[in-house]
Amino acid sequence: HAKRAQIGGMLSSNELMEIASTIRASRILRNFIEDLQEENEINIPHFVERKEQMPILTALQHEINDCIDDNGSVMDSASSTLRSIRQSLRSEEAKVRSKLESLTRGANAAKMMSDSIVTIRNDRFVIPVKQEYRGHYGGIVHDQSSSGQTLFIEPEAIVQLNNEIQRLKVKEQVEIEKILLELSLKVQEVSHELFVLVHLLGEIDVILAKAKYGQV
Repeated sequence: HAKRAQIGGMLSSNELMEIASTIRASRILRNFIEDLQEENEINIPHFVERKEQMPILTALQHEINDCIDDNGSVMDSASSTLRSIRQSLRSEEAKVRSKLESLTRGANAAKMMSDSIVTIRNDRFVIPVKQEYRGHYGGIVHDQSSSGQTLFIEPEAIVQLNNEIQRLKVKEQVEIEKILLELSLKVQEVSHELFVLVHLLGEIDVILAKAKYGQV
């Protein structure tokens, strides 16, 4: 991931989290070695030597963790722009759901609809309408059931609201990519230090593997 960032690539949120996780692992290992040093009970010169060579990249870890959650999702708090976009998006989605739910509770809705639910097709909010009543709500047919008896229709009354939701989702994606690119550039700035860090962690891993093998 650091090599790709080094040549200007934009890392995904999961790739950035893996970098943050690697930095966190190095910090835990460094603290562990320091604790052993303080106890003065065992001599660990090889560990100490590598610990002292480890670049400290905690600031980058915190910057990534401040923007991306444990599931690899970019958080609202990553930028004020993203927070504003998502607030508008939630508001528009609530309007659509409210409008569609009013349709599902309307006169004759039980007769004309296969179920009184709001669902999504092609990333648009729709309602399931019986084939014979397709013209009642107007709008766009996005899908149908396997039997063909139910059509998933985006009623004319919510087309513009759905359009606004799609516009906001495009803005959201643009802002997310901007955030990921900014974080990737920060990785680029310390890519050499990350290479050194991973190399040192690998050396420590080999030392531990040899020690474990020597116990067998």
